[in-house]
Amino acid sequence: MMNARRCRLTCWQAIAVSGMLLISGSGCSDDSPPDLTSSEPDLVGTEKLPQITGPEQIDFGPELFAIRNSGADLILPPPDYSGDAQSLNKALAAIRDLIDWSRSESPEKADVAAEFVDRVIACGHQPSSLELLQTSTPRLHLVGHYEGNDEDSNRALVRVTDTSSPIVLCVCAHDAVEWRIEAAKGVRLEKVVVAGSHPQRLAAVPPGTEVVGWCEGPGDVSVESNLSGFTDLKFRFSAYCGISSYLYCDQCLKQLTPQRVRTRLGAYSATGSPVVVGPENKEWLLQMQGYALSGLYHQAVLFRAFHEQKELLDAEFWQLRKDSTGKSAIGRGTLFGPWYDSLQPLNEGVHQLAEDPEYGLLTLHDYGLATIEPDLGVVEKLPVQGLEKLNGDWPITADATRNLVFTWGYQL
Repeated sequence: MMNARRCRLTCWQAIAVSGMLLISGSGCSDDSPPDLTSSEPDLVGTEKLPQITGPEQIDFGPELFAIRNSGADLILPPPDYSGDAQSLNKALAAIRDLIDWSRSESPEKADVAAEFVDRVIACGHQPSSLELLQTSTPRLHLVGHYEGNDEDSNRALVRVTDTSSPIVLCVCAHDAVEWRIEAAKGVRLEKVVVAGSHPQRLAAVPPGTEVVGWCEGPGDVSVESNLSGFTDLKFRFSAYCGISSYLYCDQCLKQLTPQRVRTRLGAYSATGSPVVVGPENKEWLLQMQGYALSGLYHQAVLFRAFHEQKELLDAEFWQLRKDSTGKSAIGRGTLFGPWYDSLQPLNEGVHQLAEDPEYGLLTLHDYGLATIEPDLGVVEKLPVQGLEKLNGDWPITADATRNLVFTWGYQL
């Protein structure tokens, strides 16, 4: 089987090992960006290293497989909820790297991805081009405050102008706020979810809009509500900033609607001006662009992470391993552990290791300083004049610049 140290993966094999979902890419929308992967190839570099099997058998090294993540295992930076242009540019740089890497093996998919990215970027320069990302699937948008506008009877105003999809709008606040919701011509506002830490009031909503929440509504609107707030907690949440608060709102909304939160807008206090859910609001537009690119960004992060892991695998150094009887072995390895086929049993137990440019591998033993010959597995005392008895458990390190070896109380 091919040794993992010598494997050279193609772009698509690297992506497959990184664990991305593999689909045939044809067409795209902002809800399903192009996938730069191909059909899954056979994995390489998955050599299994046996574990220690018993006290009499020196088999060193943990099991080691090529790293393979699923989507659930992927740890990504938390989404940017502030509409930060710098974060969007960072994501774009990573995506462009992935597209460039892919051109040699799948130029068609690379072209589709590049065109998709250009369309998303165009939305920022010309908001009307958001229509290019139209979908019939409803999108969920969140607007939150801590309190309403004190100068206007604790009110908050929201104006929806986005016509690129049907809209599900969630409004929430900590204090009891009176919400007024407006919709521009052409907006398809299907549903309003009202939530808060205290009962809210919905003073105005476009006709024909479904309303659910912990609130009182206008006389002509039927509201699925729970004004007591104690028998049903599903509408008792609010957020206006902060990743942890928004993530909690996301979890609550999953119980109320199948849509994922697309944009999050808010401020501590409402003002006399409306919060605009639409392309006129630069913060909202940046978040829409970021969400549209999130699929490609996740692919780019996975691919970049794979190469960073592979660089770690390529960085080798000497390592010690011990079995349950205290027997030691030395071998070359990476941060993930030693390579099994390089491990050589040593004739004496060794606890510490330092690499010196003049003497090679050094260790401390109860009788003093010693050298290690890794190919032969021999630990041999190194005579040092005037050196008292040392302890093999003491740490040891070598300073190649000054040609010194350090241990507790000694500079050699």
